[in-house]
Amino acid sequence: MRMTSTPMTDHDVVTEPVLDAGRKLAATRKSEAVPYFETALALYARAGAERDAARVRRRLRAAGVRRRPSTSGLSDAWPELTAAELRVVRLVARGLTNQQVAEHLSLSPHTVSSHLRRAFTKLDVTSRAELTRLEKHRDSGE
Repeated sequence: MRMTSTPMTDHDVVTEPVLDAGRKLAATRKSEAVPYFETALALYARAGAERDAARVRRRLRAAGVRRRPSTSGLSDAWPELTAAELRVVRLVARGLTNQQVAEHLSLSPHTVSSHLRRAFTKLDVTSRAELTRLEKHRDSGE
């Protein structure tokens, strides 16, 4: 079980037991731990919990698993953005502040700011209002 002062979220309640089983197996039988870690990674990724997903990816690397980041699930309307940038853009377009986005995605406000800055550059926008208009336009299919 992770030892943090952050309250457990719904995705933690589901994922932590899977991760715990993987950790216990990893101590003696790394290859048997991998499916547990992969399940935990998929659950955290689906929940948008970047920090927790990164923690599980580190455990997979320690177990000898090497993989390229997945691009599946990315929107065709946003080919220039990474999955993390797209999640931030969509939340900002809904009116959330950087702090709120950080809390929602379990990221630091600095990381949110970095994703947003890179997205602004890639999309050639200079304001949150302009980003919101672009997001509405692209996601409506116009």
